[in-house]
Amino acid sequence: MSESSEQSEQVELTRGEFARRSGLSPKALRLYERSGLLVPHRVEAANGYRFYLPGQVGVAVRVRELRRMDMPLSMVAEVVAASPQEAVGLVRAWWRVRQEVERSRQAMLERVCDLVGEHSPQSVTGAVPGSGSPKVSGAGEGVGATWLETVPAVRVACARARVGLQDLVETYLGLAERVRRVVVGQGARVGEQTWVIYHGTPSPDGAALIEVAVPYEGVAWPERGVSLRWEGAGVWLVAAVARRDCFYPRIMGAYAAVERGLVERGLRSVDGFREVYVRPWESVGEGETFAWVVRPVVQG
Repeated sequence: MSESSEQSEQVELTRGEFARRSGLSPKALRLYERSGLLVPHRVEAANGYRFYLPGQVGVAVRVRELRRMDMPLSMVAEVVAASPQEAVGLVRAWWRVRQEVERSRQAMLERVCDLVGEHSPQSVTGAVPGSGSPKVSGAGEGVGATWLETVPAVRVACARARVGLQDLVETYLGLAERVRRVVVGQGARVGEQTWVIYHGTPSPDGAALIEVAVPYEGVAWPERGVSLRWEGAGVWLVAAVARRDCFYPRIMGAYAAVERGLVERGLRSVDGFREVYVRPWESVGEGETFAWVVRPVVQG
């Protein structure tokens, strides 16, 4: 590199000039500095003036456009830190999650419109996924049959989060994408199933712990908030859920069916509820099975 080009590389921009070139407000620059996304090249000790390098403008523009898509700061940081090819994959994966969330919300909108438009509203009471005794009338029509599924031991990659009901779908889809990306990136093989294990009851007024688990084969190691564990063999009591019913409150019919099955079969649950998504959303028809509601059980 020539001396003149090296000097041009080190030309500094004031915060105001950097804001004009990047299209970011000074307020946004302060936020991104605190979050570590856009740290100034130099801060004068005497007066606190911030200076940036011209090469940081490109990063700032990428941050600006990602935030315009409503991408959370934590995800923006991952994209900015990734290689160009990996960054594209991250953005596309995040967008697929957003699309699934919107599809889920559209289905919920139609159900809510049906409920509020009824002249004699049905009583919809009981718990949300993860609770012990759901009692729901009018939810999940056609759900009722349960069966026992013998499951082999399997290795699973997991990620956990505390989440409320409003952000449940977006959170578990995002965790599933992260787990799959990490494990596949290490060369392991994952199947179609994704498990959501409820260690508490997410509600509109409070968060609870959930765990997203993806069975895998091959060699993997913990990374980026993703842990690995061995899931022992066992027996699940299962109710199937069609894609059209896979949103709250309709899915609660499957929860009620599993609770009835426990009593009718004289079974004892050994763990909390799980939702097992058996196939990708886009590969399933509206009336086809998309998920299972599961309770691990033993006799007596």
